[in-house]
Amino acid sequence: MNDGYDFPPVYNKKLAAAEKDACFLASSEHSRAERRLFRKYRFLLPEEVLRVVLIIACVVGAFFLLGYLLYRQPDRGDEALFAKSMLCVFVALLLVGMNYYLYAKVERDRIKLRNELDMQMSKIRARFAEEKASYQLEFEKTARENSFQFVEDELTQNLANWLSERFTKDIYCTSRGESIKQVRVPFSFNVEKNELVYGTERYNFEVHHYKNLSSPLEQAALAIAMATALEIEIRTKFPKDKSGTDITLDTKYVYTETHPNVTMTYIAENGNYKQ
Repeated sequence: MNDGYDFPPVYNKKLAAAEKDACFLASSEHSRAERRLFRKYRFLLPEEVLRVVLIIACVVGAFFLLGYLLYRQPDRGDEALFAKSMLCVFVALLLVGMNYYLYAKVERDRIKLRNELDMQMSKIRARFAEEKASYQLEFEKTARENSFQFVEDELTQNLANWLSERFTKDIYCTSRGESIKQVRVPFSFNVEKNELVYGTERYNFEVHHYKNLSSPLEQAALAIAMATALEIEIRTKFPKDKSGTDITLDTKYVYTETHPNVTMTYIAENGNYKQ
């Protein structure tokens, strides 16, 4: 079954690289936009120069205003000199004011660019997160559909029996003392391409005359079929917990880059529990 599917973590790695590239392109475009913005206003004086000009303009304006008020003599043309001086001061202040106004505009435009970048980055991350979730759902749906081919398979039944013996032993050996309120027995196994692994024990397919699995999807499909068969086996052996209570089986699937892991947890209230 060469289906072209990767395990979700492998596919997610590819998506992470694509997401990184998309974020890099967005960040690069933002940097270019900022450079264009700064080039557009490159004629602006540095803020240090503006502060010096502002201080000089204020000092000169105050000096001429004070001199005019204290020592003005109309016949010497002081009014004309004062007017010219005040005009120069006004032009200097206007220059400073315009520069500060444009600096504020540049800052607003820069913040706008930053907000646009943040929004774009959020959209990129949301798109890739949605794609990851969509792929996981599609992978699991296809694996579940393909698992039916293993339901009546001799390999599945033999594996289910092999696992059932070990799970049953764990369930029987779990303490049900009066101080224990709930019985919980976790049981975990991995489905590799060439073997099933439970703890340190291995069930090699070739050794038992079965063909190896050919793809991640086939591994996942067998894992689902195995979990289904194992649940039937356990429910058949334990219609009730040996303490007399009802049982539930909680099954979870976790995918690594090389295999699916199945963890099935046997849960029952302890009928021997005493408060």
